[in-house]
Amino acid sequence: MAAWAMKNNQVDCVLTGADNVARNGDTANKIGTYMLAVLCKHHKINFYPVVPFTTINRHIASGEEIRIEERPAGEMLRVNGILVGNAECPVWNPAFDVTPADLITKILTDFGNWTPEQLESQIPE
Repeated sequence: MAAWAMKNNQVDCVLTGADNVARNGDTANKIGTYMLAVLCKHHKINFYPVVPFTTINRHIASGEEIRIEERPAGEMLRVNGILVGNAECPVWNPAFDVTPADLITKILTDFGNWTPEQLESQIPE
């Protein structure tokens, strides 16, 4: 639905959260956030993660260093305890994805708003 709404000019901008922000502006958030950012880029729609400044992690240089939590495969194979998939089927169930900084318009925080390129200069040592 998001892609169709964007194609039909129903979206002015997209605001998301982020659980972790690297110094270069890459962000980690719930799975599906990266997909929205790609759609925004394609449709020329601004994409803004909105985070507390404390979410910016000066110890992480880029999204490559962000550890992505993986959830149990059983969460994808069962609904209300009922097996709905092949129990032998391999399942990959990441809880988060990483949105690269080049897809982000600005990162909005409680202390200011910056492009990913400006972000690192705002982080205290």
